[in-house]
This record gives sequence, structure tokens and C-alpha cells, in this order.
Amino acid sequence: MQSNKGSEYFKNLIKDKTRLKRWRKMILCLSCVVVFCTVYALILPALTLERKTICGKEEHMHTEACYSTEGQLICEKEEHTHTETCYADTQTTNSQMEDNTEQNQNSEQNKAPDTNETDAVQDVENEAEAENVAETPTAQANEAIMMAAEPAAEGEGGTGSTTTATEGFDLSASAITSENKVKSVTLYYQKADGTWEEILTSGSKIPGNAKIKLSVAYEKIQIRNLIDTYNCTLTYDLPELFRNVTTINGAIMEGLEQVGTLSVSGEKIKVQFKKEYLENKIKLGTTTIEGDFYILGDVNLSKVNQTTGETTLQTAGKDYTLDFGPDAIAQYGNVSVQKKCTSEKAISTPNGNFLPYTITVTAGETVRKLG
Repeated sequence: MQSNKGSEYFKNLIKDKTRLKRWRKMILCLSCVVVFCTVYALILPALTLERKTICGKEEHMHTEACYSTEGQLICEKEEHTHTETCYADTQTTNSQMEDNTEQNQNSEQNKAPDTNETDAVQDVENEAEAENVAETPTAQANEAIMMAAEPAAEGEGGTGSTTTATEGFDLSASAITSENKVKSVTLYYQKADGTWEEILTSGSKIPGNAKIKLSVAYEKIQIRNLIDTYNCTLTYDLPELFRNVTTINGAIMEGLEQVGTLSVSGEKIKVQFKKEYLENKIKLGTTTIEGDFYILGDVNLSKVNQTTGETTLQTAGKDYTLDFGPDAIAQYGNVSVQKKCTSEKAISTPNGNFLPYTITVTAGETVRKLG
């Protein structure tokens, strides 16, 4: 009796073990199916992303980073969303379907003449020309937008001074428009103790022999537009009051690195950046630049009212009333007198003999010859 119970126990144990093995195999097979389906579902989006596009445009949606603080669009990318017509596989499928349809039609018509093939080629060429014509206005519109973003217009205050795109981006012109890139413009004069005093828009009394400093700070200059359209150059109109202008060392520095040059040519102040410096800025993800520069000069006393000693200086849309005091030229002008004999032969007259000579009187930049 004991032996029968033992044998039944072992038989039941073997059956349970066999049943457990079957369940494990079933669970393993189901797990493999789940893993396969999961991996396939994850691969599908990647396959969709890798579909080759034929539209030639990058998919892009404008975000807050694409607009300036004034709400102006500063992004150089065109807003575009890919559709089914943008992918090569869709176009290929459509072309194959059209080819099959044409083949069926040709077989039904007992092989039509070869002129159909020529017409099909012409249709394709016409479609390509239509696409080029459709793209041309878009390119022209984009170019117009880029040019309007930073215009090269007339100088400040209607002085008639103009800057072309090849000369550089005119900061003084932008200062009086809605696309203002000038952060600040400040005038200073040098006091007798060597310190600098800011010149106010009115009521500033200045010695006629004082040095004048013009400091300009700029901001939000589009780097790519500066390279492509304005030859890496910024310009600013030099006020008429300045003469004998200097730029100290003429270097634009960023830390210890020289990134450009500062010069004065005629009535223009020019800031010329190195193209490599601007290109590196773009590679590092910087789209705009800001900075400042200044020039020094003497007062052109010929522009001052000789009675009141006052004059008006216009720059960046502001009028500065400067007071140099009455008789400014008499007080501060550099006057020199030179006497020069013009001939070694004496001239005889009834009143006596004399030598011809010329007296040159120089007052500031004004020269008069007497003799």
C-alpha cells in the first residue's frame, strides 16, 4: 500500500513538472512576439524620417527664438512643413502608376505613334520650367525682406550723406528708423584737467580749444546679413563740427584679439570686421553682434556763429546746441603771420625803392594772403 502511494506521488510530480515546462515555452514564445512587435513599432517612425525629400527645403516652424524683443522676425530660415508630395517615394509611386496607365492605354490603342513619348518629355520640361518660375518670386521676395531688414538709406537729419550696401551698413541712417541698431550716441569734451565731461543736448558751454569725443554703441546687428550684404562693414556719418579726427590705434578689440579696424574716410567713420571673426561667431551659434567705438577730434570753429559762439550739431536724430562763447576764434583760434619776399629785384618808384613780398595770415584753417 505504501509503495503504490509513493509511485503515484512521483507520477504526479513528473506531470506537474512537464506542465510547467510547457507553460514556460508558451510564455517564452509570447515574449518573443511582444519584443518583435515592439521593436518594429519603434523602427517605423525612423523609417518615415529617413524618407528622402525632393522639395529641397528644410522643415522648420518659427518659435519665440526666431523673433527679436521688438517682435521683428530675425530667423533666416523659411517656415515649411513636409507633406506627402515632398517625398521621393510618393513621387516615384505616382510616376509608376502614371506609366502603367499610359502603357495600358497604348496597348489598347495597338501601339500609338512615338510622338506620345516626345509629348511626355515636353510636359515634364514644361512642369520643371513652371516650378522654376514659381520659385523665382519666392527667392526675390526673400531677398527683398533681407534688404529691408537693414536698409542702406540716407544719412541722419537729411544731410544727404548716403552709404551704399558695398560701403557698409549705415548706423546713423538706422538710428532714425524703426530698424534702429544704435544703442546710444554720446558726445564728450575734454576739460583742462584731462577728464571727459558729457555734452548735453542743450546748455553745454565748451572751450573752443577742447577735444571732442564721439562714442557710438550698436546692437542687434545680423552677422550673416553683415557678411553677405554689407562687406563686414559698419559706417557712421561724421558730424560737420569735427576736424583733425583721430581713431587712437584704429583697432577693434575683443579681449586681447583684434577683430577689426576703425578708420575715418571723408565724412564716414568705418568699422571693418574680419570675415573669419564673423564666420566663427556664426559657427558658435551667435547670430547678432554688439559693441562700441569712438573717435576724437578738434572743433571746427568756422562752423560756429561768430557773434553768439553757438552752433548746432546733428547726429543720430538728435540736435546738440553747443556754446563756445562769443569771439571763439579770437580766443581759441590759432593765428599766425608769415612774411615772404617774392622777388630779389627791387622795384623803383618815384617814392623810393622797395622789395615785393607777401604776408600770409592763418587763423585756424582759414588762410588769407596779402601783398
